[in-house]
Amino acid sequence: MDQRISLVTLGTVDLPRAVAFYGALGWSAAAVHDDVAFFQTGCMALAIWDRSAMAADAGLDDNDGFGGIELAQNVGSPEELGDRPQPGVDPRRGRRDLRHLTVNRGGQPP
Repeated sequence: MDQRISLVTLGTVDLPRAVAFYGALGWSAAAVHDDVAFFQTGCMALAIWDRSAMAADAGLDDNDGFGGIELAQNVGSPEELGDRPQPGVDPRRGRRDLRHLTVNRGGQPP
């Protein structure tokens, strides 16, 4: 499996302001929706997502313990994951381990 990060997602409480910030840096949004914006950054993408929606999607409360940052690695097939741990509860942290959760965010079905 290639060592790469496919997507960095940052949570925000003010999406239009965040999009304007990256626009002021000269970045062009590839897509902007009601609660998320995507910026293509070479071989990876940056998503700016409504923080409360992001927390809800992860099954977490949007409070001081939620960092509002997600990293994702896209793979071509489930076989690329090999023997790596599957989703479940991480007993050390007392919450779900989402590292290998299969989520279809568009494109080809999983």
